[in-house]
Amino acid sequence: MLRKSLLTALFLIVGYEILMRSVDAWWSTGQNAPQSSVVRAHDFIYATKTYDNIMVGSSIGNRITSKVPADSLPESFYNLSFGGQSIFDGLQILKNMDYKPKRIFIEMNVLMRNEDPDLQAALFSPIMYPVKKVMHSWRERNQPMGVLARLPLALDGNPDLQPAAPVTGLERTEESYKTMLAVQLEAQKNAYPEGYVKDQINKLKTFVEYFQNQGVQIVFFEVPVDPKLCGMGAPVQLRTMIKAAFEPIGCKFVDMPDCEGYFTTDGTHLEKISVYKYLRYFRNELKRQQIM
Repeated sequence: MLRKSLLTALFLIVGYEILMRSVDAWWSTGQNAPQSSVVRAHDFIYATKTYDNIMVGSSIGNRITSKVPADSLPESFYNLSFGGQSIFDGLQILKNMDYKPKRIFIEMNVLMRNEDPDLQAALFSPIMYPVKKVMHSWRERNQPMGVLARLPLALDGNPDLQPAAPVTGLERTEESYKTMLAVQLEAQKNAYPEGYVKDQINKLKTFVEYFQNQGVQIVFFEVPVDPKLCGMGAPVQLRTMIKAAFEPIGCKFVDMPDCEGYFTTDGTHLEKISVYKYLRYFRNELKRQQIM
């Protein structure tokens, strides 16, 4: 009986491994925000393709590609921005992998949040990291519960492989938008303690100089937010101090465009219609500045 059970288990494991090597389970994106971050990171860490341009950021930067088809940015881009996380998470992943892209694009909107040690531990466990390099079925995207729970989405086809549907109207509900905007206005009206900002900039400078020494070009970008927030104390302080610290050491900047005409769901995260608008601006700026 025991032998039969072991053989059955082995058959199921091998069979599921073969299935996951044959199928791109794109519809399985994680059951919650932390798991979704691991899925996005795994897709990058275990990818056979290499990318010349890596974006790192928070949920603000993450929304740039999570809300639109993959072809909205060139194929050479990968967005290592995570909901609820920080720029330091993406940078630490690149450093842990000894990954040297041509360029790293660093979101400027959220500087004051530190990296998540639990995320790094989950990604680079000394036991599971080498196992998942070999076993596709053990990676977060391919977990059976996630694959089965979201299987109905597969019937509609991968949106990244389909023409983008025209965007009409806004996704937000006005009541929720106004409530969250009020929270953001209160939170960002005043500048942060200057010493704290300097500490974060020094921490970021350690990463920037590390990658510059590897021949990587560093480009900072700031995503537009609600027009009422753009000129508040906290964002003005961050963009001023970041530019003063990193422009002299050769970093490039894609400055935030005029926030008028951009719409958000909650004050800080762009509506899909505004994501497309910003990406057009972003690509034009890269061309204008001859960054790529």
